[in-house]
Amino acid sequence: MDNTIYALSKHGVLHVVPMELGVNHSFIIKGKQEQEVYGFGKAVACAGHISIKDGYIAVIDNDTGHYQSNIDQLNVAAKYLANKAALSEDVVLHFRFDVDNIYNEDSHFPNLCLEEINAIDVESILENYYEFS
Repeated sequence: MDNTIYALSKHGVLHVVPMELGVNHSFIIKGKQEQEVYGFGKAVACAGHISIKDGYIAVIDNDTGHYQSNIDQLNVAAKYLANKAALSEDVVLHFRFDVDNIYNEDSHFPNLCLEEINAIDVESILENYYEFS
């Protein structure tokens, strides 16, 4: 995977930044300078690393040190991006787990292809969550 990071805002805006700019995930979506939260990451739908090939997302994961998006967030984000025709035909969705969590193993989270992403039932995932206002 190339050295590009992303953050998908809760409003569906995809922010993509090359890592050589020295920016980390929590600085991609942040408050304005005059706000108290300036420099601190705001809520995101998902964040991680991304690889772009021929104008489409070829690889996407949830690998961040700050946000640690869960598998549901990654799946919902991937389905959203698939619906926007942003994913390549040979896309690979990879869930990266926290290595400190001994209950997670790669074998529990296989990579997903475009066909499997298109089959994700977002409504059934969202039924497990409550939105705070």
